[in-house]
This record gives sequence, C-alpha cells and structure tokens, in this order.
Amino acid sequence: MARPTKPKTLKPKAVEAEAGASGAPAAGGGGLDLKFLILIVAIILSSVLGSAATLYFLGPMVIVPAVVSQLPAGEGHAQAEGEHGAEGEHGAAGAHQSVVGMNLDLDEFTANLKPDPRVGGNQFIRTKLSLTVKVPEAEDCHHETPEAGAAEGGHGGGGGHGGGGAAPAEDACQTGFNKKMGRFVPTVRDIINTALMKRTAANLGTIEGQEALKDEIIQEINVLINGSGYQITRVNFADFIVQR
Repeated sequence: MARPTKPKTLKPKAVEAEAGASGAPAAGGGGLDLKFLILIVAIILSSVLGSAATLYFLGPMVIVPAVVSQLPAGEGHAQAEGEHGAEGEHGAAGAHQSVVGMNLDLDEFTANLKPDPRVGGNQFIRTKLSLTVKVPEAEDCHHETPEAGAAEGGHGGGGGHGGGGAAPAEDACQTGFNKKMGRFVPTVRDIINTALMKRTAANLGTIEGQEALKDEIIQEINVLINGSGYQITRVNFADFIVQR
C-alpha cells in the first residue's frame, strides 16, 4: 500500500504581491536602473543647453546675415538708414552753424598796470588783440550758402570771372560787419583798458592770470552788445608785452 503524499502549502497571492513590491526585481526582469535614467536626462539637458548657446552666439554672425541676404534689395538697409537718420539730420543742421565767426581787429593798447609793491616802480602793458564774434548766419562772411556755392560752380568755367567776384562780396560783408560793430568800439576799448589796469605785472605773467583777463573782457563786452545778435566767443592776443 502506497504512503500518502504530504499536501503542498500554497502561499496566498497577497503575500506574493508584497514580496514582489518590496524586493529587488526578479532575475532576468526588464526594470531600468535609476542611475541610468539620470544619465539619460543629463545627456538630453546638455544637448538642449548646448544648442541654445550655439544659437545665441552664432545667430548674429551667421543666421541674421543669411536672412538679410534673402530680403529684397533696400529692405535690409532700411533699419540702418532709420538709425542714422537722426544723426544725418543733426549733421545737416550743424553745418549751418557758424563755427569760426567773424574777427574784429582792434588797435594797439598801452595801459599802466596796477602797482606791485614787491617790484617797485611803474609797469605797463602793450598789447594788440582781436575779438572773435559769433554773428547771425546771414551776416557770416565765411559761411557759404548753397546758392552761393551753386553760383560759384556755375561760373567756374569762366576762369578769372568766377574767382574775381568772390573777393569784392567778402570785402563788402566784412565792411558791413565792421560798421555795425564800430558803434561799440569806443566802449569796448574802455572795457579792455579798465580790465588791463586792474592787473599787476606778476598776475599777467601767468597763464591763469591771462585767462582770467580774457574771461572778464568777454563777459563785460557781451553785456554791452546784448540784444544786437552778436556774441563775443574769444579774445585773441597778437602781441602781449609786459614792461616791469
């Protein structure tokens, strides 16, 4: 008579499920390692960031010129012309401004200087100067209007006729300027003499002293001619001799 076999013990399915969830994947399973996933994500991010950096640096040098070259003629330069339009207008407007101005030559000045106790005796100054005057554009003899330039160009083939007509016109302009400023000259000379006599020889022997003298002359004369349309911009010394 055969011995009865011992019945097998069967595990509940719930127990098997818990064991599968808590344990490592079964041998030969298809699960992905966490480190492997992190490596894949890092590679993808590096590729994306690298592409963005390449686009950032190469875009202005390669992509933009390539796109502009495909545009119809004229459109590619429209923006550049717009950016420089204001500058061009400013330059054209600035060309009408008198840069040098007119010169008013004054006769020689001889004035006694303020006594200097350290030097003793009398000191005096002998100087010759001119004033640079900013005038309205219409009265600027050195400013060439477009009409005058065109007229000169039109008579250029005439040789001496074209060149000979410019000098009398400039002389007449200078004469008119001297006549208008002439009414101020007596007071201008008094202002300059007074400014000279307030200085000492030692003071006028320095650059700072001479610049201060120029500033005072400019300020005082501009107060005198205020409202005339003229403005003194510089004082130019041709001779400047201080006798100690």
